[in-house]
Amino acid sequence: MKDDEQSKQDRVAEPASLFPVSASLSIDELMRRVRAEVERRRLLSREEDAGRSVENDGQQRLPRWNGFGSRLPVKDSYRLAEFLQLWDEEFVSTVYRVVLRRPADQQGYKHHLDALRSGQRSRVQVLGSIRFSEEGQRLGVHIDGLLIPYRLQNLRRIPLIGRLASFGLTLVRLPNQLQSLATHSGRTSQAMVGLVGRIEETLEQHFKVIHEDLDERANATMQRVIEARQATLARDLSEIREDIRALRAELAHVKAKYEAHQGSWRDVSPNSLVSAVNESRRGLIDLQRKLMTLASSNPVSGSAGVQGTSEAATSILDAEYTSFEDTFRGTRDDIKKRAEHYLDHLAAAGVTPSSGLVIDLGCGRGEWLELLRERGYQARGVDMNPVMLDDSIAHGLDVVEADALTYLRGLSDASVAAITSMHLVEHLPQAVLIQLLDEAMRVLKDGGLLALETPNPENITVGACWFYMDPTHRNPIPPPLLQWTVTNRGYVDATIHRLKEHRGVSQLETVPADQPNASQMNEMIGWFTAAPDYAIVARKA
Repeated sequence: MKDDEQSKQDRVAEPASLFPVSASLSIDELMRRVRAEVERRRLLSREEDAGRSVENDGQQRLPRWNGFGSRLPVKDSYRLAEFLQLWDEEFVSTVYRVVLRRPADQQGYKHHLDALRSGQRSRVQVLGSIRFSEEGQRLGVHIDGLLIPYRLQNLRRIPLIGRLASFGLTLVRLPNQLQSLATHSGRTSQAMVGLVGRIEETLEQHFKVIHEDLDERANATMQRVIEARQATLARDLSEIREDIRALRAELAHVKAKYEAHQGSWRDVSPNSLVSAVNESRRGLIDLQRKLMTLASSNPVSGSAGVQGTSEAATSILDAEYTSFEDTFRGTRDDIKKRAEHYLDHLAAAGVTPSSGLVIDLGCGRGEWLELLRERGYQARGVDMNPVMLDDSIAHGLDVVEADALTYLRGLSDASVAAITSMHLVEHLPQAVLIQLLDEAMRVLKDGGLLALETPNPENITVGACWFYMDPTHRNPIPPPLLQWTVTNRGYVDATIHRLKEHRGVSQLETVPADQPNASQMNEMIGWFTAAPDYAIVARKA
């Protein structure tokens, strides 16, 4: 720091030759020298300000390209090589700044730049013409090594001798010129690379500050939205709780009325009981609608209130689907009768009660699990519907609330004796089905059984109508397609079993063979009487 300060003082200090002590110095000459000194100091001040600006660029603005000429300090003596490392505009402006101690005037700047670019004059000639001009001689800035090259190059004006001297001088100076050009290009490239790096660093810092500011503003805005939404949710949930209390009171009233008249049925009006039940049902449905509307209209995710409302809406849908299953799939005894034939497949595959765990994916109400337990098997069900799982738990069954694929991924290799799935695959995208088959292959023991049951679209009433009675179905899967998919994932002995028992198959009678068009009629009857369900039963090799 002391050296830098000393350097500044040396550069600003008054040159000894600028103000010689002389009584004969005229007023005009004195004023001219004063103006020159003021201009010199102004240039020094501007140079120092530019240096401070560069230092502050990293914090306030992007770095600027200052060129090499701006780094040439104002001093009393120079070497010719210091100027020859500069080119074009930078060269001309620097010569004016350090030799004449002032910025270039427009006319002179254009004259010298055009002469330089057109090749009429070299840098040595431009530098010499400025240095040895009347103004340059008055200031007396010394440039070591300039005079001889300048005079030699001026010999070009002589017709014959000038050409020979110019040619000889060009040959002599060509290597140095090329070396100077290469050096200047290299320094410029390196300086530009450094400048780009500083600009990138500065931009990163600015973007970091901007992102942090945006994040803070976004978080503050989101917090205000969440707080406002939570207040609205609190009011809505309070109203729902009031509705629940009113509904419970109404149900208690109906129960009390029923118990009061339980011993005297003749005094009870069936219409009044039906009316009370219907009224209670309407109140329950209205409450469900409010919860669903509250969940679907809330744009904020992540707050405790929204999470609770979303879970309530999901519970409503689960209960709705359970009611659908109860209405259209049949009773527990019906489902148990339909599942009995899988016991034969387990026995045929050598899967006994002592073989290990049987996993049922999409276990629903647990009818198949209950049947397995009655036969001594260790069985576990997996489903995502908590309402159905409550029914299974009420029957003392081992069930897990989980996604089927996620659950399989948590099991160890070769840890399961058999995997069954009744009416699950038609709910899955093809990509998920492939992953489920692969995970099942991994967790099955060698020779383990895989059984997949699904609606059979070969039955025209199933494929065209009954399949779509379940709003959560994706698309029917033809038996050969599911068989090929299972085989293609590495399973062996994959067979199709078309299932009719206890499934309400249409009782259309075939047409006697001696009747006209009997074969066509019987073929069409077969479309309507085909098995409504089928299963693919396979093993792990």
